[in-house]
Amino acid sequence: MRDKDIRVVLKSSNHFRKLMTDPTCKVVDEIEILQGRVRADILVVNGHLHGYEIKSAYDDLARLPNQVLAYSKVFEYTSVVLAEKHLEPARKLIPKWWGIYTIRDVRGQPLIVQIKREKKNINVDKFETIKLLWKNEILKELDCRGLLDNKIKYKPKKVLWEKLAKSISTSEVMGVVRLNLKSRVNWRVA
Repeated sequence: MRDKDIRVVLKSSNHFRKLMTDPTCKVVDEIEILQGRVRADILVVNGHLHGYEIKSAYDDLARLPNQVLAYSKVFEYTSVVLAEKHLEPARKLIPKWWGIYTIRDVRGQPLIVQIKREKKNINVDKFETIKLLWKNEILKELDCRGLLDNKIKYKPKKVLWEKLAKSISTSEVMGVVRLNLKSRVNWRVA
């Protein structure tokens, strides 16, 4: 199975359906993180940011160490869904808090099988997570907090990210990012 086939099976799995119980939940394919240095295969935005990395039998694991570093900075939960041939090598590369799923043929049907349940990432980097916000979203958040003035309004995004990150806690950042990602209308949503 290729990446696109695994996506279809994953999105129709019981595991995925449980994540979708929030009526405002959004599923986004191919979202850039760390300013485009890494791309997450799937992001589920419900009460958390849950990133998914897919490794089909046609993939290798060469990029996985960099993906682990990036996902670990931004997502509250992360899971890898992989072909069985990658199971043992991947275990050596991913943190203990990542979930592991594999795809198996069960009576002629592909099935997502949970190998290890994901746990919450306690080391989210709020500055890197804020970078998921578009400039207009950052300006809106700064304005709501009385932190927006004409001097800062036209500054580069980096300055705006820093200002917002310094003014709110990590848990507030996660809530702000989730709310903004869920309310976006002009982006590709699965």
